[in-house]
Parts: sequence; structure tokens; C-alpha cells
Amino acid sequence: MKRTVLMLLAVFTAALAFIPPAAYAQSDEALPDFLRGTAELENGNNDKAIEYFTEAIRKNPNHDQAYNNRGIAYARKREYDKAIADYTQAIRINPNMDMAYKNRGAAYYYKGNHRRAIADFEEALRINPNNAGARQDLETVRRQRGR
Repeated sequence: MKRTVLMLLAVFTAALAFIPPAAYAQSDEALPDFLRGTAELENGNNDKAIEYFTEAIRKNPNHDQAYNNRGIAYARKREYDKAIADYTQAIRINPNMDMAYKNRGAAYYYKGNHRRAIADFEEALRINPNNAGARQDLETVRRQRGR
């Protein structure tokens, strides 16, 4: 179990290194807050990251990456319901955001809802069959469930 938790946290962290070009196309007004939030998240300053991402969202309510990254900060604080809400909003804005499905699946996993976790990991893989983190997490959950 400890190894699984460490693995999923590593995947959360690895997702931070990926800031897609679409994030730069977001509202210019929101971009500085988004980038500051990402830097704070990378430095482990989750509360500060949440503040910056919240400001970016205030300036651009359709900033899917800001919702996704704020969800990561909430997940790191073990505030999984808030994380799930943010991932869900990112998905509403961008239904093809495989990382939001993958991240929401991890949050569901931590809440003990393996059925929803599996569904989200499968959807992430449907969108992006090369999402290694979603594939690994899906295999982990299935193995734990004996499937």
C-alpha cells in the first residue's frame, strides 16, 4: 500500500512538469498567476499554489489547466473532494484532458472508490492511449481488486 501511495504521488508530481502549450493560450491576464501557482506547486507550497490558481480562475473561469493544477494541490493536502470538484470542472471545460481524468481517478482511488477510479483511468487511456501514468494506476487498482 505504501509503495502504491508513493507511486501515485510521483505521478501527480510528474504531471506538474507538463504544462501544455494550450496553457499559454489562456487569458494573458491569468497567465502570470497560473505560472506562479505552478511554481509554488512544484516547490510543495500547496496553499500558496491554491491562492494563485484561484486568482487565475477568477481572471479566466475557463482555464482548464488552473483547475487541474489546483486539484493537484488539494489532493496533496488530502482534500480529495475539492480535488475531484476541480478535476471535474477541468473536464467540463476540456473533455479531452486526459490528465484531469487520470488525476480524478487517483483522487477517487484515495477515497476508496475504486469503481470510479477505474472508469476515469480507462477514460484517460481512451483519450490518450500513451498516458503511462493512467495505465500504471489502472493496473494497480485492478491488481488490488483481484482482476
